[in-house]
Amino acid sequence: MVSDDPQADPASVGSRSFTPVRRSSFSKAVNGSEDLGNRDLNALLDDEFNDLQVEESDHHLAKEERHLLSHLPADIEATTVLVGALDFLESPIIALVRLSKGRHLGHVTEVPIPVRFIFVMLGPPDYDFGGLGSTSYHEIGRSIATLMADKEVLEEIYAAEQRRDILTALDLFLDDSMVLPPGQWEDKDKLQLHNEALAQRQKMRRLRKEELPTTPTPGEDDDPLQRTGRFCGGMMKDLQRFKRRFVSDFKDAGSSQVFFTALFMYFGALAPVITFGGLLGKKTGNTIGLSEMLIGTSIGGMIWSLLSAQPLMLIGPTGPLLVFEELIYSFCDGQGLPFLQFRFWTGMWVFVILFIVVALDASYLAKQFTRFTEEVFAFLIGFIFIFEALKSVLDSFKANPLSFDYCSLEHCLPADNISEILASTPLSNLSCKAQLGYEYSSKTPKNSPNTALVNMLLVFLTFGLSYFFRYLRHSRYLSKEMRRTASDFGILITIIVTVVIARFLFSDVRLDLIKRPEFGTTDGRSLAVDPLGDNVSVGVIFGTILPAFLVAFLVFVETQVTCLIVTNPDHKLVKGQGFHWNLFIVASLIAVSSALSLPWLCGTPVPSLSHTTSLLLFKKTRAPGERPKVTGAIEQRASNLAIHALLLITLVPAITSLLKEVPVSVLFGVFLYLGIVSLLGLQFLQRIILLMVPPKHHPDDLAYVQSVRSVQMHRYTLIQLLCLGVLITVKLTPAAAGFPLIILLMVPLRKFVVTRFFSERELEALDPHETHVDDHDADSLDEYAGTHLPI
Repeated sequence: MVSDDPQADPASVGSRSFTPVRRSSFSKAVNGSEDLGNRDLNALLDDEFNDLQVEESDHHLAKEERHLLSHLPADIEATTVLVGALDFLESPIIALVRLSKGRHLGHVTEVPIPVRFIFVMLGPPDYDFGGLGSTSYHEIGRSIATLMADKEVLEEIYAAEQRRDILTALDLFLDDSMVLPPGQWEDKDKLQLHNEALAQRQKMRRLRKEELPTTPTPGEDDDPLQRTGRFCGGMMKDLQRFKRRFVSDFKDAGSSQVFFTALFMYFGALAPVITFGGLLGKKTGNTIGLSEMLIGTSIGGMIWSLLSAQPLMLIGPTGPLLVFEELIYSFCDGQGLPFLQFRFWTGMWVFVILFIVVALDASYLAKQFTRFTEEVFAFLIGFIFIFEALKSVLDSFKANPLSFDYCSLEHCLPADNISEILASTPLSNLSCKAQLGYEYSSKTPKNSPNTALVNMLLVFLTFGLSYFFRYLRHSRYLSKEMRRTASDFGILITIIVTVVIARFLFSDVRLDLIKRPEFGTTDGRSLAVDPLGDNVSVGVIFGTILPAFLVAFLVFVETQVTCLIVTNPDHKLVKGQGFHWNLFIVASLIAVSSALSLPWLCGTPVPSLSHTTSLLLFKKTRAPGERPKVTGAIEQRASNLAIHALLLITLVPAITSLLKEVPVSVLFGVFLYLGIVSLLGLQFLQRIILLMVPPKHHPDDLAYVQSVRSVQMHRYTLIQLLCLGVLITVKLTPAAAGFPLIILLMVPLRKFVVTRFFSERELEALDPHETHVDDHDADSLDEYAGTHLPI
């Protein structure tokens, strides 16, 4: 049986005997192969083709047949293979018939589905097929059934116009086949090499087909990143596409899948907003904190959902921008410069730089950022996340050292008669109550030495619970739906659990809590920034061009590569991308955020991929054992708009009163989790580990291990380690704000230097241009492994 869908992969789904002489072999669905025996030819033809004009079979289906039929696509078509031996024939007769449209042939197929192809082979019983005898008829029938289940063969036979086309299809099948001697069919090395060669041949065929002249659809672009040669030409094309599809983006949102996606993504987005907002307030002295993060992310996200050309992509705070905002604050604090004004002019220059990029159609440069650069960048940000989380624990022990002397002036003595007690009672290593007869004062902090221990406990408890929920998704416990739900809400559940533990088990321990967010600024100032306040000089205004260039680079990479991830061809999106217009919207939002002292936003790779995969549509009818096939996605704006509207509602007092109970150490625990899981999905980390593993113990299931010699693989890894070492060194120096410049220099390093030491085949295995996510199930997809960008 064959399907009109040429991309359908064959999958064995079973077989069943009708009579002693009839057997049906299944591939995509059913390939009937019948042994005719020595019966009269006319009687056989009468039996098999009397029902040729019958459109529907009236026989009652068995339960198993109804179950099988329910799993087959509505447009499925069958191939009937009829073979047999007849005494009066002197030589074999072969015919392959392709009907103009599929027709029901009664009981020829196991279930009532239309037949499109009929293969008939008849011959004398003693005909010699290389010494196999009459059993060869049945083997030939099985071979034809196998051929008709191959998608490459079907593509050719559906379009065949002459005998030569069918022979071409057979040649393709033989080229893609491998014969293994008996007893060696489990040879993994040979199978791996065959699969790699097969993938390479299929890629070359696909490229040759793409090179064939085609008639373009009016108003559409084959390559959305192709330069137009006109000022703002790419942005204008994106804007036209956006205007054409704006109304349909709301009409297509009438689905319960959209509602549940918006609901779960709200909680998925709330956790990083709380984390990044709370930590940004700590790193900037509460100049920009959780209040600004909630306001900026919600309002900016709603504007993005209405105006962007790719509403499936989410924008929000990211690790690189958080790190850079901290570096700018540290620089301004050290140089005595006004932070908000310095940040304002930096944001304005970012808008100018990105507008120039959009006007020149320079978004095509996004393709130059390969996995080589992305993974080193992601490793750096993951390393910073882990370092900051562990540093917070050490800082807590420095501020609250463990000591036998739990009685100190600040923590134990009542404020009303400190002088009398100090004059009459010496302090020793005994507790305050035993020595002074006083309980802890309610007016002063308590148990400071315990603060460090509890902070450490909360950091590692938060990490452990978050990682447990991630592990649960791929475990065997609970049902698939429960595992996925627990994993999707894992970080939020972890924050709630750890806050409850801190609130009720450690209520008498002093902990740093995030400041209660409200619709306003964290420190009570006005949202609007005075650009020339605090005597901002002209030198400062133009001096911000350099950090603006670095911020623009980070925003460009995060936004455009995230858009490439969302619009992966395997997601089968049909409404276009809009790289140029999207970058213009992000640049405009950065300018507005700078003027209103709100956090900078850009594309967020992990939430965007999670949002997209939640809206994917899978083929509902498939053969048993066949993996789900992506048929498209619900491309609309309502879910993105709802997610950020719910974030704005989070600012109501009833919710903010709960957020102020979140300890900062819990946020650092989330930071530690994000840093570690972002590293675990990197091929770069796998190859670093392989540096210490003998080649004979290298895993066989990694394509680059099988395709690249160990020496070359280690050389490639050492080059990346050298780049990472330079980045970390720069990050630890006063010139830390220049780390994006090092990342930018890695692009020409990869393009012009690395290619001199590695062959194209080796680079294709180590640094593939495309990462396919087809044939995945939304329940088992790991978003952290689906992107190589920083979180």
